[in-house]
Parts: sequence; C-alpha cells; structure tokens
Amino acid sequence: MNWKKLTALVLSAALSLSLAAPAMAADLPEGWTPADGARVGTQTEVSLEEYLAEGGQEWFLTGKTEYTIQGMLVSKDTPYENVLEGNSGVVTDDGVTVLLKGTVDELWPSNLEKVMGTYTKADGTELTAEDFAQKDTYIDLKTKATPDTNFAMFIPADIQVVVETAWGDILTANRPGVEHGEGDFLVSTVKDGQPDLSDVWVLNGAVFPNTYDTSRMNASAETPEETEPQVPAPWYAEAQSYVTEKGYMSTVDGVSFAAEATVTRATVFQTIWNMVGKPQVAQAADFTDVTADAWYADAAAWAKQAGLAEGTAGAFQGDREITRAEVAAIFSRYAAFDGWIVDTTTSPALTAPDYDTVPAWAAVEVAECYKLGLMKGNETGAINPSALMTRAELAAMLKSYDELVPIYVTRDVEIEVPEQDGIPAHTVPGVLTMPGAHEGETFPAVVMLHGTGSTKDEAGNGYLTAAPELALNGIASLRIDFMGNGESEADYKDYNYTSANLDAKAAADYLAEQAEIDGDKLAVMGWSQGGTNALLAAAAYPETFKAVVTWSGALDLTTMFEDFDAAYATAKKDGTFEMTFDWRDSLGVGERWFKEVKETDVLKTVKGLEAPVLAINGDKDDVVLPENADKIAAAVQNGRVYLVEGADHTYNVFAEENFETIYKVADITAGFLAEKLNGCVAGKVNAVSKYGNVGTDIYADVFVGAGYAVGDILKVTVGDMTVEAPFGTGYSNVDTGNVIVLTDTSTDTIAAAINMGNFSKTYGAEVDTVISFAMGEKEGYLEEYTIRNIDALRTNDIKDYDNDKAVFANFRAVKMGDIAEGVLYRASSPVNPELGRNTYVDAFIKEAKVKTILDLADSEEEYDGYEGVKDSYAATTNTVKLDMGVDFAAEDFTAKLKTGLEYMLANEGPYLIHCNEGKDRAGFVTMLLECLMGGTVREITEDYMLSYENYYHVEKDSDRWNRIAQSNVVANLLKLTGAEDEKALAKADLSKAAETYLTETVGLTAEQVTALKDVLAGK
Repeated sequence: MNWKKLTALVLSAALSLSLAAPAMAADLPEGWTPADGARVGTQTEVSLEEYLAEGGQEWFLTGKTEYTIQGMLVSKDTPYENVLEGNSGVVTDDGVTVLLKGTVDELWPSNLEKVMGTYTKADGTELTAEDFAQKDTYIDLKTKATPDTNFAMFIPADIQVVVETAWGDILTANRPGVEHGEGDFLVSTVKDGQPDLSDVWVLNGAVFPNTYDTSRMNASAETPEETEPQVPAPWYAEAQSYVTEKGYMSTVDGVSFAAEATVTRATVFQTIWNMVGKPQVAQAADFTDVTADAWYADAAAWAKQAGLAEGTAGAFQGDREITRAEVAAIFSRYAAFDGWIVDTTTSPALTAPDYDTVPAWAAVEVAECYKLGLMKGNETGAINPSALMTRAELAAMLKSYDELVPIYVTRDVEIEVPEQDGIPAHTVPGVLTMPGAHEGETFPAVVMLHGTGSTKDEAGNGYLTAAPELALNGIASLRIDFMGNGESEADYKDYNYTSANLDAKAAADYLAEQAEIDGDKLAVMGWSQGGTNALLAAAAYPETFKAVVTWSGALDLTTMFEDFDAAYATAKKDGTFEMTFDWRDSLGVGERWFKEVKETDVLKTVKGLEAPVLAINGDKDDVVLPENADKIAAAVQNGRVYLVEGADHTYNVFAEENFETIYKVADITAGFLAEKLNGCVAGKVNAVSKYGNVGTDIYADVFVGAGYAVGDILKVTVGDMTVEAPFGTGYSNVDTGNVIVLTDTSTDTIAAAINMGNFSKTYGAEVDTVISFAMGEKEGYLEEYTIRNIDALRTNDIKDYDNDKAVFANFRAVKMGDIAEGVLYRASSPVNPELGRNTYVDAFIKEAKVKTILDLADSEEEYDGYEGVKDSYAATTNTVKLDMGVDFAAEDFTAKLKTGLEYMLANEGPYLIHCNEGKDRAGFVTMLLECLMGGTVREITEDYMLSYENYYHVEKDSDRWNRIAQSNVVANLLKLTGAEDEKALAKADLSKAAETYLTETVGLTAEQVTALKDVLAGK
C-alpha cells in the first residue's frame, strides 16, 4: 500500500488540509465552524455530519480480509496495554478470559466463549477450549473474509471526527494519545449499493490495512490526476433499472425516468397490473370517469374485478395524485388478494416517530407494508404518510414486492406408481407444501400418511392445518391420498399395507427429485392407521426414511371390527367387506388388507428400526389408547413418547375453533424432525428489547419436540459465531455476562439473552437474523439450574411477603462506610406499576423526603406513559431518566452513569437509586458508591443480596445465596479492583478502585469524585 500517495489523494479532496502542517482555525474551509470543545491548533474536531457536509473524503468499497491474530489463556496475572485504545489492565487466570494480540501487537482481553464463536483455528476448523490448554502460549486465531460488505473513508490524522454509532456509542476518529498510523477510517454498512450513513463507526488506521481490503482505495490513489469524481448512484437506481427492465414502469418522455415526479392512482394500479402479468378481464369497469380508450382502462377494470379499487361515488379518479398512505392501502389490499397474511404486531412502522400521524383508515395497511419491507422511512425513520408518492418510491415498492419470498408455497402433484407386488398401477394425488425458498436453499421433508377412510387433508383439515405450520418451521411435507381415498381414482379394495408402503416410497422418491428438497433428509409420519403405515414404511425402507412420527399410531387394527374374523371371511367370500362409517360413505375393504393385518405383528416388524421415532398420543384418546405410544417407543431402537394433555384422537380438531392443539402437535413434530434431520432448530430473530435480549419466531413447543429441556446446554449459533448456553427460565440462572436461552412466556417463544449484557449487540443478532439452537449436553446444567432457579419464588402479591411493605417494595436506606444516614436510598420502581410495588415505594420516598431520583430503567417516553405517574410523589422530585441497559461494561452504560452522577451533584438530596426491581442495575450503581465510601466486601454483598432475600426469599448464606453473590457481587468487585481472587479482594482498596473506575471509565473528574464523596457523606 502506497500510503504517501494515498495521503496525497485524500488530501486533494474538498478539505485541502495538510498532514505536514496541522490545520489551524484559519485553515478551515469557508463556512466551517468547529464543533463545541474542538481543540484547534493540533487537531480539528468536527462531527460526522459537518465533515461529510464539507466534502469529506471519498468512500470506497471494502470488506474484512482473512487475517490472523493470536490468543492465549494465562497462568498468572499478566499485564496488557492496548496501544490502539490507550488503555491497559491485567488479565488473571480465571479460565474464561483470553488475552488477544492483534495485527499490530495491540493487546486486549476477551471472553473465551466469544473468541471460540468469532474465530477459527489457523486451518479453519472450529476452536475448542482444549486448544487453549497450554497457558501462556499464544495460538493463531483466524477470521473469515467478508468481501464487499462495507464502505470505508480515510480520515487524515490531523482531523478528529466525532461519530455517534447506530448502537448509541460516541466514537472519535484520530483520538489523541494513541497510535493511528496515517489516520483512522470511517466504516459503514452497505445499503442499496451505497454507504449507510445511519450505521457508521470508527476503525483505527494502524490496524485497518491489516484487516480490511484497501485495493479499491489504492487503485484510485495511484493515479489521482486521472480519477474523475465519482457521483454516487441515486438510492433508487437499482429499483429504476429493475422496473424498467421488467416493463412495470417506463420513462415519461422516452428519455427521463422522472424519479421525483409524483404518481397518480392510475399509475399505481397500472404498474401493479403490469407486475401481475396484465391479466385480461371479461368486461370493462363501470367507473364513470374511465373511457374505453384510457391508457389505464384495462388496469382499472382488473382492479375493480379483483376488489382492489371501488372508486369514489362511481369515479376511479385515475388522474388524482396519491399519498404514501393511500399507496400503502392499495399494496396492502393487493397483498391480501395475493394470499399474504401479515402479522403487524412487530412492524417497524409502529416505532416510527410519526406513526401517530398515519390516518386511522391506513394504519394497519402502512404497518403491513413496513412489515413486508415494501416501505421504509426516511433518514429520520419518518413515514410521511401524507406526502405524495414519487415515481422513485413506487419503483422501490414494486421491486420489493416482486422479490418477496413467500412464507410457504403449495402445489398439487400426481405421482405414478407402476404395477408391482400384486398392486395395480395407479396415480397418487398429493399436495406438496414447502417453506418459501431462496435460490439454492433446500429443506428436509416428511411424507404425511392419513388414517382409515380419511384423505390427505385428514380429519377436520388437521393435515391441511399442520402442513403450513411445518413449513414455517423449515420442514416441507407431501400429504397423499391412499388408494380409493380422497381424489384417488384407484379401487379401495386394493389398499393394504403393501400398497401403503409403495405409495409412501413413491412419495419419498418424488420429494428427493425436487430441487428444493434435501433427499437425504426425509421422514414419514402418520395419523392413526397412517401411523401404522408410517412405521411399516420406515421398516421397509430404512435407507429412505431417517425419522418417524406417529400421531395416535395404531398397532392392532383388528379392533376396528366387532368380529374381525367374520369380516375377513366375508372379504374372502365376496372379495371385499363393506366397512361403514357415521361420517362418510362405506368402503369396501379388500381381502389382502385383512390378510396382511392378521399376519403382521407391527411391533416385531419395527423392532430393529434405528430411525428415531416420536410417538405422540392424546391422553384422552379412547380410540387409540395412550399406552400404544409407550409400546411403539419401547419397540424401536430410539423412541420417545409425548402425551398431549387433554387431547382426543383427532387432537380436538372438531372442538377447537382455533386448532390450538393441532398447532401444538405440528410444532412438536417440526421440532423433532428439525433436530433429527438438521441437527438443530432454526428460526429468525423477531424482536430486540432495549436491553439487547432477542426474541425469536420459534415456539416453545418446537423445543419440546426437539427434546430440549430446562437444564440442557445448547449450542446457539448466529452467523459464524456459536456459544454454548444453558436452557433456563430466568437471567439469574447464569453468571453475569453469560448467555441464557429461555422461553418468553408472554409470547410462548424462545429468547436468548446475556445476564447483565447485550446479546443482540454482542452477536450481531438484529431482527430477521437467522439463529439456531442445537443440543450441546443433555442435562449438562441441570444441577446448577436447580440451585439457581429462583424466578418462581417471586410473586407480585404482598401477602406472600408477610405484608411487609419495605420488603415487598425492596426499599431501604443505604448506610455503610462514610455514607451519612438519610442521604441515599434504593428500591424498586416508584412509577412502574408492572410489579405492583410502585405505590409502596412512592409512599416510602415521600416519607423519606427524597428530592432527587436516579431512574436507571426508564426513558422519558416510558416514564410519562405509566398509569398514575403524574399523581405520584416521585413526579414532584428531580428525576433523571437514564434508560440504562444491563451491560455494565458497555460504553452506553458508563456514559449514562456519568450523566446520572453529575445529576446527583447538581441536585439536592436525599437521593433514590432505582431500576425496575431495584436489584441488579440499582445494585451495581449502589455497590459502586458503597465501595467509594468505604464499605467492606461483606457489607456490600449483604446489601446487594438483600434484594434477593426480599424478592425471592433466598435464605441468607445458603448455597443458593452464595452462588448468586459470587456471580453478581464478587465477580464485579474482582473486575473493579483487578484482584486475582477473593483472598486478594479482601485486602483490596475498594474506595481507590471505585475512584479509578469513576475517573478513567465513567469519565468524572477527580474534583467531581471528591464532590460526590462529600454529598454522600452529608457534607
């Protein structure tokens, strides 16, 4: 890399600032005012917006290269210094902290699990903890290349650019006092082929050329005099090209696309009609203002026929300009016409700053368009519902709609089965249901076999309901009609065990031929007699069917007759026996069916079956008794039973309007098949909380089917990062900083979180990110979980706390060390009514005459939204709403802590510190102040753990109490002091450590810390 030429290039741009001569105030371009607090004379400090507005430098396309760093565990205290960050510290022998050495020998600590999830060995294989067994010895760690995933811009070393990242951190390019090389780089993600200015961060210039691709920058730098200024393509360029090539839209005058021109109703309906393929209609629409020769007449007629346009007072109003809200309503109606069902509960539109300005008649429709990705807000996230729609925006919506991937697709199939084994040639009708697939994506699949006298859709449309649910969980299915059933034109007398086996195998072969299906991952399932057939088919074709599921699988079909032998005799005599039903026409059962049923011992036939089998049964089934499931599971090599509570033979399909039990059984089936065929359960992140916890679209019953239970250790994978985490029921099931998988009981779906951390940011798990879970170790965490599981011990009823208001409110004065009496209090929230404790806390702080509150939990909006807050005593105090996360190490947390402590200094006490429960965030901040004021380890621990005694009735000094204290208190004190162990911690100067943390990490001045101590001491 020719850095001299590179510097010459970037300095030849609009700024014209010299690296050789640091810019003074007079050297700034005309009209440029330095940001407040800029240090003029050595460096110029500007905001990102100011820098880009005045020309900045040139963005170039880049991405991570494949590079190698080093890492090791240590056997003794090992100091480190990060020359790129200007910080230092000590890594201890705790078995979980890795010392990393970067490409320019910068050193920093990281968590072992995170390192194993982020890097690989030098040969590209997965890292394990054993690779770090030889302590004090670096091993090579490699990262994967991610070409063309970013844009970058070089920042000369004499300019400081202040950047607020998308995750709320404040970063500074070319921060003084550390190594930068020639200068730092701004890096952004890619959006519509351009830099996404809403997602920009800073990367140190000393390490950038070692870790990112600089080839495109170098090419420009070699011949700057020949490089023409590159004008970025407009944001709508790809959409314009797409819709014009497809013929959905055209130029307005044969030349210009007129991207900023507004559109009319006629244009919107005409372009949708073009996209659909210009379907013809039988007659013209009867709109009063649409003539036969109108250029949009056919589109208007189609829109009327499809129910997309009714007009106003009989008029189409094709020439009327149309707003964004109106276009959203049209696309929403078309999406419904096209079969889309949209859940708007998590639509991004709902959080837009101007969603409340969307007309009521379009609110749902706008939310649907946002959820489908057809519409997006502007750079501020605003919807602008009343703004007129432009041609560029319409083009983007058409392109986005055309590229939608359906959640699932279905198609009718016919499978030819030749004559064999005495079974006549016949056609098997079926319905194939598959997940919506991206190009090249394949799925496991299951053949669905119906029961006696039923059809491929099964009783009460049970299979028809279940198939899409399987598809939503990534499992394709092919449900078929057996001979003489449903749409089959074959004779029912030819149906028997043999024909059922042949049909199941033919269906599997058909699946294996489909491009979207992984032919090595096929299963078979059956309901009632279909379950019998599924077991026999799996035994007959073990190389084909890799897993089996039975829904009320029958074992003895002779019980279907009052006198089986008499019915068999009739079939021998007449060729068939007429079986009657009270819900359908009779069926002529053939002699061969009776013969095979009489001679086949199903359990003996499947005894050697190695494929995993899940036998599901309703516990109220009086047709196929629940003990049948036990017999099936016991007969095969790898069997499991799941009894559905309260379910009958049809899984309540005729008793429940919402098919709740069918969906439950389908989800359990999907989880079992996903785990056995894919080795994992996968879904997408569908929600991210303000604390960074992620929700998923995986229902808890899918985990049940997969066999994942509380106490198991699971492997959680997001992108190229994998971490092992226990499946538990609450954040406190794990130590601070560790990952926990749990069920979100409000949605009955699976969530992932870091206890006192941010899972979303740590693992890059944003909405729509794929996340998967696989078994790590069965019951590997069960013993630890049993000790830590305390969530069930908390209630929101004061009667469960002996009517002790202080205990229930978790309210108390903080008095230890030099903290004066009546100065500092802590509690749960006095304003949030969710836990039912707020009114008690409010009464206590009124009695204590609290004047200033540090609300660690709420934003202004959340605070103002609480019922009754305006009438509370808390509302009369000085309150700073900090909306802090739970990751104590995050820059956002420490920045907000600084704000809060400065607020304390600026306002009179007594003071209250609270979060929601007053337990962890309030516990950490209070712990810090207690350290500062001379509290002992034991005193601080007892105060922190009193919240657990109050909330969860945890017995003081019990094993559970000590485990939680070790995780939440001792671990944080060790980090704060740098002490190697508890013995060293007992000798550590907690006050000095707190002072250092407050000045070096939080950013208070020494004078502010002194003032804080005086305030807490009541001076």
